[in-house]
Amino acid sequence: MLPFKSFIQLDEQLLKSLMKKMYGGEKSLHWFDMDDTLVTHDPQKGAKVHVNDEKGNRVQTLSTSEFNTHVKENNLKPGHSYDFKEFTDSKVFANSAHPIRKMINHAQRLLDAGHHVHIITARSDLEHPEILLGSLKQMGLDTSHPNFHLHRAGNYGKNPTHINKARMLHRILTEPKFGLGGVKNIVGYDDHKANVDDIHTTPLEELGGKSLRDHHTDKQFQGIHYIKGKVKRVS
Repeated sequence: MLPFKSFIQLDEQLLKSLMKKMYGGEKSLHWFDMDDTLVTHDPQKGAKVHVNDEKGNRVQTLSTSEFNTHVKENNLKPGHSYDFKEFTDSKVFANSAHPIRKMINHAQRLLDAGHHVHIITARSDLEHPEILLGSLKQMGLDTSHPNFHLHRAGNYGKNPTHINKARMLHRILTEPKFGLGGVKNIVGYDDHKANVDDIHTTPLEELGGKSLRDHHTDKQFQGIHYIKGKVKRVS
């Protein structure tokens, strides 16, 4: 009879084998938006985007979903600017974030099955990122896994979110350090429908006006719109 420890190890191996079959044997890349896709935030404590006028006075406050709509509809008045300072504070994240359990579990199962899981957030560089990563780990997502990465698309500047995310995804697919050259299937999850509609099909300057789909012709791109507990394939 196998020792109890060996039995547990065998059971874990069997579980991983079953998970690979459940999620597909061929390794794939799954990118996730973070806010309102993997986690939700206490409306009172969560970070907000502020709109400032020419003098730096705050004239409007937006949630992340309101901000996406604000940008897409080009509602920023001349001379006004966005203030994202609250989104660089990892302590604000840790104090306000709650897991969207279905999506956290899905991401972790993908990691367990050998797939690549990358968070592509619209946030820019963070103060004390280890606090944010530790918070996600407490929620059940293994942020120390070699196939897990967190990317801050906001570092690309004041472009529409889907363009920054598309540029970041292209970088992920082409930089050798991520080891994704042989990956054929890419699936994206985002609570904002325009992001998953447009991220794979928008023309990019660095690709000579081609989209990710046009440029990476050996790969299949799919988008999943996740909102209020419902999942819908959109591309």
